Amino acid sequence: MATYGGTSPYSATLGGGKSPMLDVYDDMFRHVGRGNTGQDGSIVEEWRLSRARGIAASQAFLRAFYNNFPEVSTDKIELYETLLGITPGVDESDQERRDRIATLWYSNDSAIGSSLEERLQDIDSDFSIIDLEDTYTSTTVEGRVFEDFNTSDPAAAGPAFGGGRKASDYANYSSRYICFVRYDITAGTITNEQIRAISAAEELLNKSLPAWVDYRIVTSITTGFILDRDLLDIGAFSS
Repeated sequence: MATYGGTSPYSATLGGGKSPMLDVYDDMFRHVGRGNTGQDGSIVEEWRLSRARGIAASQAFLRAFYNNFPEVSTDKIELYETLLGITPGVDESDQERRDRIATLWYSNDSAIGSSLEERLQDIDSDFSIIDLEDTYTSTTVEGRVFEDFNTSDPAAAGPAFGGGRKASDYANYSSRYICFVRYDITAGTITNEQIRAISAAEELLNKSLPAWVDYRIVTSITTGFILDRDLLDIGAFSS
């Protein structure tokens, strides 16, 4: 009979402690008491090893189940971070990473204009959401690739595309799917504090807006067309 010494005879043979199955087997081996263990390869130990495989398999199922929930995830923490666009800190523990992904995963941030505007103004009161007139939008009609041959026909599927376009490379694209945010500051005099506010606003918009809605942060909307962030700073080009 094997002498009880705290580890099973299979530990050295199979690399003990390096797999969930061997962890279970070693625990079972240690807890049966001196004299109740068998020799390596005996029927007693083969039975114990088989039982350990079954228990480990059931634990693997439970482990996989827990990975469906970010607050108790183990193996899939990195996957959640990828989905949420998070870069973990160098010294962050697994629990700190779980807390962070769970907070974002279960966030119910609203994309309703009034609610979103309030949260933008919590960052800086100079932020506001603006609804552009149709003259600034209507590049295509969402859901349609081609404009009707005769847009004035009563049986036409929808209104004419804007901007002289007759077709769209992206059937669901429309400038109505862009959230325009005004940052009421003087262009050309952006401070470091204002740059930080813009970054915070971008993070909020990325988290809150649906995947099919883009956004633009500009300093003013008058006439002309949108420049967004460019060599002329951020703003709308006015005629």
